[in-house]
Amino acid sequence: MIALLSQTAPATPDLKLVRVYIFAEAGDDAVKTAALRESVKDLSAGLAAKKKSVVIVDDEDRADVVLEVIERTRTVPRVVFGLAARPGQPSSGVPPPVRVVHLRVTLTHRDESVKLANKNAPLESAGGWKAAADDIVKQCERWIADNHARLLANR
Repeated sequence: MIALLSQTAPATPDLKLVRVYIFAEAGDDAVKTAALRESVKDLSAGLAAKKKSVVIVDDEDRADVVLEVIERTRTVPRVVFGLAARPGQPSSGVPPPVRVVHLRVTLTHRDESVKLANKNAPLESAGGWKAAADDIVKQCERWIADNHARLLANR
């Protein structure tokens, strides 16, 4: 399990803040695990900045909401501008196709689970993965705001 232990909650957090635990399951693939760790870090940083509504905790048992990074994928958009070499023909200096990144997470509160994916279409880069995480942070923040009273009532 990959969890970010920095940016954690103070010993006595404000009781009005929703406590969030963020993690990803570590796999056998070191590259995939490192990528998931990067997204955990991006999501933690984004949610930690929401100091008026959320606090990041380092223990799943203390959390009101658990956010699990499920996967990071890339796709090549179907729409291609310009002409590329046909199959079997040598490339004429055409750059490789751009890839769009997709980040998928599961937000869980008790026995309720919501799957979230970034709605924007950032291109593959360090900034693209962060943009995808920022989009997920906005969705999480909206879900937490919509369910704030219920989250705090169930403590």
